[in-house]
Amino acid sequence: MDEDRRELGRRLCVLATEIAETVHDVAVAGQVPSATAKGLQSAATRLSECGNALKATADVLGILARHIEDGK
Repeated sequence: MDEDRRELGRRLCVLATEIAETVHDVAVAGQVPSATAKGLQSAATRLSECGNALKATADVLGILARHIEDGK
C-alpha cells in the first residue's frame, strides 16, 4: 500500500476513534439522574448523528481497503 493511502486509512481510524469518544461522552451525559426529556432527546439526536458519521467513515475505510493492494 502506498504511503498516502496508508496515511488516509490511519486518519480514518483516528476519525472513527474521535466519533466513538463523542458517543461515549454523550451516552454518559444522558445517564445523569437529573436528565430531562429535552436533554434525552438531544442525546438521542446526537447519538444518531454520530452513528451516521461512524457508518460513513467505516464505509469509506472499506472502500479504501477494497481498492488498494498491500505492497503497491
